[in-house]
Amino acid sequence: MTGMLPALRSAWSDPSFQRNPLLRTFIQAAQFGRTYPSLAGWGGVENLAVQHIGMAWDLVAQGRLTREALKDLMDKASVAINQALR
Repeated sequence: MTGMLPALRSAWSDPSFQRNPLLRTFIQAAQFGRTYPSLAGWGGVENLAVQHIGMAWDLVAQGRLTREALKDLMDKASVAINQALR
């Protein structure tokens, strides 16, 4: 048995897949999993989002996150992401 699920969803109910706890976990996750959007610039957008959210967590760790600081960071993230998408 390989470690891959068959592409045909109806085959996932086969006992050989259901008996394997690791494959069963993948089957459960596949019910809810989503792929990244297929946008050419998605990688850059994701990096910008991670960068700005990371800055917010830095402020949390320093005990300096305020509503105003978070709004400022998210506004800057919005501008940066919109520029990246142009």
